[in-house]
Amino acid sequence: IEQLEEEFRCAEPRMTGDMAASFMGFSLYAGVSVWSSNKARLEQFIRYSARPAVSEERLSQASNGDIIYKLKKPWTDGTTAVIFSSLEFLEKLLSLVFALDMDNCELCGGQMKAISAILKQDVIEKILTHLRLPARAPPIAPSNIPRQEAFWDQTPDYGDYSQVH
Repeated sequence: IEQLEEEFRCAEPRMTGDMAASFMGFSLYAGVSVWSSNKARLEQFIRYSARPAVSEERLSQASNGDIIYKLKKPWTDGTTAVIFSSLEFLEKLLSLVFALDMDNCELCGGQMKAISAILKQDVIEKILTHLRLPARAPPIAPSNIPRQEAFWDQTPDYGDYSQVH
């Protein structure tokens, strides 16, 4: 893993197609456009763009507790999955969800490292209560936002699917 991280740090963006680039494990395709008048296509594009960064369907756990994430497509070196320890996976997930850089502390500039994960609910509640923080997540209210079809008089047509992959 450390060698892979070092390769990422030294990586340069590379063009992978006419309007596509790849950098540090992420790819960007700039050839998608949607006219604002095409409501069905616009909704399709927004749904695609809003999908989560990690696919739960491709996650699994090895018998030793490691996290296995199957790649959608093999990398150029033939790699089909990446394996993380539980703590390494949490570090990666934190950087995606909270934009938390585990390499550098914002306060002191020192290197941060996850040293443990607290999984017992009663311990978590005691710590949060001691810090005078809410020990329970707020209830999630059901959405009262109408589906987008209510805003136009057309049946969604997903036939033009050529540009969104």
